[in-house]
Amino acid sequence: MQSERGRKNAEAEVGELTVRINEMSVTITNLSNDKRRLEADLANLQAELEEALMARRAAEDRADRAQSELNRLVEELRQVCLSVTAFTLIRLRGHV
Repeated sequence: MQSERGRKNAEAEVGELTVRINEMSVTITNLSNDKRRLEADLANLQAELEEALMARRAAEDRADRAQSELNRLVEELRQVCLSVTAFTLIRLRGHV
């Protein structure tokens, strides 16, 4: 009688432990899937960040070249204005 009760208790405990093991297996599988998904998301975000940084560098390079061209054109315009001013003064002095 006591051995029968012991056997039934052991079987019940085995059943409970089996359920708990199955629950833990599902949890571990879900966590592993989440980890893989998050690792993939992280890799994608790192690639997007690198792409954005490269685009930023390219934009900065274009802006630097545009600024240099603007500076060159401003200087060229300044020289033209000086030439026109000098030419105008020479003509005005000749007519005076």
